[in-house]
Amino acid sequence: MLGAEVLPSSDAARPAWPQKAAIYNSFFGKGSSGNYQGLLGNRADTKSEQKVLCAIGAVALAEMVWSGAGARRGWSGLFGGDSSGVGLLRLSSAAQPPNASGGGRAASFLLGSLGDANVFPCVAFKVPRSHAPSANLLFLGRKTGQADPNFFGGCVASCATEKCSALVGKVIDGFRAHTAYPCHVGLSDAATCGCDGRSASPVAFPWAIVLKPTTEARASLPQEPEIKGSTSGDHPCNLPCNRFLRQLGAMTAGTALYDVFAVATPRGARPGDAGAGAEGSGAEGLVRIGQLVSRSAFVRSGAERGVHFWHQRKEDDYALRPEWAAAHGEHQRLVCGAEFFAKLLESGLYAED
Repeated sequence: MLGAEVLPSSDAARPAWPQKAAIYNSFFGKGSSGNYQGLLGNRADTKSEQKVLCAIGAVALAEMVWSGAGARRGWSGLFGGDSSGVGLLRLSSAAQPPNASGGGRAASFLLGSLGDANVFPCVAFKVPRSHAPSANLLFLGRKTGQADPNFFGGCVASCATEKCSALVGKVIDGFRAHTAYPCHVGLSDAATCGCDGRSASPVAFPWAIVLKPTTEARASLPQEPEIKGSTSGDHPCNLPCNRFLRQLGAMTAGTALYDVFAVATPRGARPGDAGAGAEGSGAEGLVRIGQLVSRSAFVRSGAERGVHFWHQRKEDDYALRPEWAAAHGEHQRLVCGAEFFAKLLESGLYAED
């Protein structure tokens, strides 16, 4: 795959994180607006320039195996049938955390929870389709990352909150120039056709998708003893921000990585609204719809950094479901994200469909 070798669990190739200046220039430098347009407009599967955000990660073949909930709800394309089909899964950390060395008191004091972060889990899934561009699904964890170095330490979702610090807010504002919903990605393109390329009519899809790590995935973080480098000092992959590479390298084909949940409508994202709650009708609220399962080992190479994942505007979804645009209010903008949905799941506020 992409000319790479299997990612070794004992020495996950010394990661070379982009410099902070490169990330800054990507968002705020001269001509930086083109970077957003590339994410939102480029349908190609590869790009010549190397990633600056999500630069360090690994890829595997994977498949979303459905429980049948999507078909029963009339969802189409990749969301109908038995599975999404096998695609390319990339798991990455958005950036090297400020607390890269693991001694984060100063960073935490200056940056709040961002200074405590050890990993920023991001999930991208690409499924090839006959006679049509590939489908791309994207998921983000907490914007300020997680202190737990376990990549599978928390949920990720197809939306994030706009509530954030001024520092992160500048990044969001960069996307806002191109979309009215900078923290939401569209899902409708994945519903337009399946792997066979046959067009769906009508096009039907959930409002949001949430991935919750399985117990099997959470238990995969390698334990010490630490890896010793070839020279004095600890191996770079002992750093908390790099341990997820060792974790991915130890995973095998057939691992259930995430339970997949869908939020049927924006109205269903509010606990207490009709269909959202432990009563479990699941008509609009969180419902378990399947699992994301690896179909190969994870690999890492320079080539996989050139894989491009298209970011679909949420406006595309709302053009098909204008009533959802009307329902996209302050709660959906400021509350709906991985942390919020994780709390609902922990409280049992979801349905088994």
